[in-house]
Amino acid sequence: MRLNRSRWFVLLAGLGVVALVVLGVVVLRARRQPTSAGEIVLSTVASQEAGIQQLQAGQIDLFAETVSNPQLFKTVRGDPKLAYNLAWGTYVELTFNPVLNFKDGRLNPFGDPQIREAINWLIDRNYIAQEIYGGLATPKWLPLSSAFPDYARYVDTARALERQYAHNPDKAKQAIAERMKALGATQGPDGKWQYNGQPITVIFIIRTEDERKAIGDYVAGLLEQVGFTVDRQYKTRKEASPIWLRSDPAEGKWHVYTGGWINTAVSRDDSTVFADFYTPQSAALGGTPLASAYKPSPEFLDVATKLQNRQYRTMEERGELFRRAMELALKDSVRVWLADQ
Repeated sequence: MRLNRSRWFVLLAGLGVVALVVLGVVVLRARRQPTSAGEIVLSTVASQEAGIQQLQAGQIDLFAETVSNPQLFKTVRGDPKLAYNLAWGTYVELTFNPVLNFKDGRLNPFGDPQIREAINWLIDRNYIAQEIYGGLATPKWLPLSSAFPDYARYVDTARALERQYAHNPDKAKQAIAERMKALGATQGPDGKWQYNGQPITVIFIIRTEDERKAIGDYVAGLLEQVGFTVDRQYKTRKEASPIWLRSDPAEGKWHVYTGGWINTAVSRDDSTVFADFYTPQSAALGGTPLASAYKPSPEFLDVATKLQNRQYRTMEERGELFRRAMELALKDSVRVWLADQ
């Protein structure tokens, strides 16, 4: 199951006490001289910074909290008295509006699969992982978690595709220019793309609550460098959802959205991810207008549907479908994956 979006990062300190997974900020402290066997004391801490400080001072033994702040992680990693566990499952991406021509006649560049594909070359995922997430993320090209079994099963194909779509801004710019001209767009004296004499303005819905704000600004800058005019619209989840998820994509209220997701379990079988994220029969998007607007190639739809319905007889046959789906997902790129947090 995939949800829109939460975080997991657990800090552990010390004395081998049992970790309890809870909702909220909970600290466990094992008394040095318990009055009864197995006694533990639960208390609350006002902030993540305070929790780490109390761990360092020996006032508590375990701080069960989700932390993604790079500076706090640097503090924990640099203290030999502290230990920590990393948990994977949260991931971020760019969601594109797949409609090529809006009802009012505007051209949507991201309705073209080849332009969406080129965005993979435009973005430096290592920059996102290291600079924006401070090392608390890994670059991501596919809808598969790199910590889950299906990525490991087909890692040779995954790594080959990661090399194929590695950061290459010159290739991206050339591919985008070729397709824009083929679609009837022109570049003005200032290098900005126009269509029917009007600037092509990309409406970019950027979430503000987490690192996606910095990601949105980074990507918006790259889009401006290749000739697009960008309208940066900063919004919370409540403000953004009615636009990217529930409006008719053909109305053209948005072009790009900074999406975020979380896996709620360690998945042994990710056969459904291609149908979920790239086709109208998406379970993740629940029959929304956006899902209904997806138009994958006939081959991609066939492969994704077979995987979704487990229409294979052997693991070898499954592998053939899976590897082809991975290739076609990057060709389609209605979602451009950025990082596993």
